[in-house]
Amino acid sequence: RLTRAVHPGGFVLGCNMTMHRDVAARIGPFDERFGAGGALRSAEDTDYLVRAMLAGMAVEYVPDMTIFHHHGRRDRKAIDRLHRDYHFGNGALCLKHIRRAPFLLRHFYWAARSAMRELAGGPRFDHELRLSHWPIVLMNLAGAAKFVLLVLARRPKRQAQPGKETNEAASAEAGAR
Repeated sequence: RLTRAVHPGGFVLGCNMTMHRDVAARIGPFDERFGAGGALRSAEDTDYLVRAMLAGMAVEYVPDMTIFHHHGRRDRKAIDRLHRDYHFGNGALCLKHIRRAPFLLRHFYWAARSAMRELAGGPRFDHELRLSHWPIVLMNLAGAAKFVLLVLARRPKRQAQPGKETNEAASAEAGAR
């Protein structure tokens, strides 16, 4: 059972999630900003599980359930892109839930700590595949930044109140004088 100490941030794959329809109705739809084809590229499944946990629902990982889910990635370039996309989405996920689920930041902390240790000759993320901790950290930061941009883009622009000039209009008028 996932808890704040053992939680879905970082690496939970939802390619074989199952739930009762009442649970899905209570949590709501997937956040379409996340996931393959979305602006945030991945973590739609983890976001859903975090939302379920925050709603007080039991979330369980059952390791003896097996599904074979081949993504079709056959070369190093495709694997690297998948790796980057996962960490991009996880950075956005951490920022989305920073107030209600700050425990998700543990994954960023661990990656940043490991990246710093790597500089001092410590172990890489995956020595065999030549994967470093640094792309994890950088993609987490890039995903968080993209999330901020998406949130800001959705905010309605302030309308000038009748009888009051906007700063831009006042600046333009002052510049014309």
